[in-house]
Amino acid sequence: MDNLLKELNRPKYEVIIISDSNTEFLKYKMETAEYHKIIHTTYTNPAVFDEHGILKVSSYHDQDWCMRSTVNLCKGYVLDEHIKQALKERNVIFTHVVYVGDGENDLCPAMHLRECDITFPRKGYPLMKDIENLSDDEKLKCKVVSWETGHDIIKELANLDVNHKRSHSKLICCFS
Repeated sequence: MDNLLKELNRPKYEVIIISDSNTEFLKYKMETAEYHKIIHTTYTNPAVFDEHGILKVSSYHDQDWCMRSTVNLCKGYVLDEHIKQALKERNVIFTHVVYVGDGENDLCPAMHLRECDITFPRKGYPLMKDIENLSDDEKLKCKVVSWETGHDIIKELANLDVNHKRSHSKLICCFS
């Protein structure tokens, strides 16, 4: 994964995390591995340690509109909102969306992707099985490329035609 993160540490990429974990866990993981240097934004459940050292986790949001997601976080909604805000606030257009996931709650954002986008379900994990079990009328629009290591993702990213020299265009990479 380190080689993948080095590859993503380039101006043409914007890396975000949408996770059903929590802020304290992700902060620890990112700082110990120094991933925080390349992550643009993290969307997750807020968490704090109380006066007794007990971790208190709250919901990112409470949602009832998506049956594929947990009540506390609809990753598809968060992804759509990030893309809208990037355009509105920074005039950034994402030419491609790359979504890397492995859990059942990663199917929702994959279903939001366009034909020019890619979802990377991890081999042998629930997301891959869920994609394989979709009915014909539910099939994903995006390209599906399963992965085992970061090298699988790097190889596919090299094939993307990203005109990053064009003003305000980037490729967004989402990790769950």
